[in-house]
Amino acid sequence: HISPRVLQCLSESWAGHEFGLRKSGAAGQFKNMFPDDQSVCYVDNHLLVINKPGGIPSQADATQEPDVQSLCKDWIKARYQKPGAVFLALVQRLDRNTSGLMVLARTSKAAARLSAALREHQLQKTYLAVVEGNVQNSHGRFTDTLWKDPLERKAVAVGKGRAGARQAIMDYRVLARREQLTLVAVQLHTGRFHQIRCQAALHLGPLAGDRKYGSSLRLPDHRLALHCWRLELEHPVQRERMQWQAELPAWWQQFWPQLWRDALDWPEKIFATHTPP
Repeated sequence: HISPRVLQCLSESWAGHEFGLRKSGAAGQFKNMFPDDQSVCYVDNHLLVINKPGGIPSQADATQEPDVQSLCKDWIKARYQKPGAVFLALVQRLDRNTSGLMVLARTSKAAARLSAALREHQLQKTYLAVVEGNVQNSHGRFTDTLWKDPLERKAVAVGKGRAGARQAIMDYRVLARREQLTLVAVQLHTGRFHQIRCQAALHLGPLAGDRKYGSSLRLPDHRLALHCWRLELEHPVQRERMQWQAELPAWWQQFWPQLWRDALDWPEKIFATHTPP
């Protein structure tokens, strides 16, 4: 067994914690540049691990706004002075308003191996979320059947016989409670559309700021209190076990300072070793 290499990734540090994107003439140049030395957690010939700010889509969509995949391609092209096209594959995605760790593959071999690791539950992610209400049980597991509503663009819990519905399994552990808010850590055993957002709303309380799933809190800039905090994987080529941990966005701590003071004594391992159900 090889002990994980822990690489600390700094949180978003721009003043006022606003993430505004603005084209400035040349391709790849934006106000509040992303990625930068703080948001790039790790890079080698096979991998790129970044701390994604909330507000950026993971990949290009109909809005034609800058996306993580395109911006990271521009960063690699500039940093390594690559003359041709840059290969960079998304291994996992985060919703636009979710922040935190993402891994991208720089080669087709790495992409295939990491995608297989994700399917086999060997790529482990721990999320932090703030939910509305005081969650009573300290930990638990939820199993639901979720269906993606194409008109509402949201996940819905349905019966097992519904065509297109899929099983969703989520573990949670309470880290702190304060003023009708609860900080929870979450691990997924499946990767369904809006899974944490939907299952949290069903069983714990809606994520703070998640109006689509019933939150009563309006956070600025459509912010969402969901952050991919820890990522652990086996390097697809070197076969070394690696781990990264991303600090919370600064605005979380400014919005709910007492919640963080209550949660200072988090255990090093919030969950036991991840095993597929």
